[in-house]
Amino acid sequence: VSKHIIGLVMERALAPVRVLWRRVVPKFCRIRIEALWERLLGRRLRALSRLLDAVWGELLDLPNITAACVVAAVQVCLLPARRGCGAFCWRWLGVHLDRLVLEPIHQAEINSASNMMRRRAGLDGQGASGTQDKAKGKDGEKGKAKEKAKEKEKAKKAAEKAKEEEEEEATMEMEAEDKIEQEVIAERERERQAAARLAVKSRVMRV
Repeated sequence: VSKHIIGLVMERALAPVRVLWRRVVPKFCRIRIEALWERLLGRRLRALSRLLDAVWGELLDLPNITAACVVAAVQVCLLPARRGCGAFCWRWLGVHLDRLVLEPIHQAEINSASNMMRRRAGLDGQGASGTQDKAKGKDGEKGKAKEKAKEKEKAKKAAEKAKEEEEEEATMEMEAEDKIEQEVIAERERERQAAARLAVKSRVMRV
């Protein structure tokens, strides 16, 4: 754009000289001088101008080429490597870590919370001697065992549901990231096409 502006300013500034050239100098002199100019410098200057235009176009296209290389590297290398590393780590480490460490910790937290709730509700016996627990019959112990089993089952279902929700959230986050990356790639492609169209248009205007 700056190049076109400079050319337009120079053309306007040299307009009087051009008018004098066409009005004052005779036609046969102008033809002779133009032929001499064409034979000595005209072709060389045009070739140099075409070369400069080509070099300038390549320089302007360098950012688009760099962006395309970066996008291609991300799509071809980084995204598959990320998915593959995630699947590998989950298969050989994450499953065992979840089964042996995280799930027992989660179950212990659930049991602790349920015990605390039972203590607050007065379901557990009070006192150091434990006389109230001894006074309860077998029916009461069976009822407590059933209730405890139900609570554990509910806690297990809640843990499984929370785990599924976490996996769904992780999947949605990955899909959102992929969508954002695709939008960025599309935007850069549109910018590159716009720059290419502008470069072609500028070359056509110069010609």
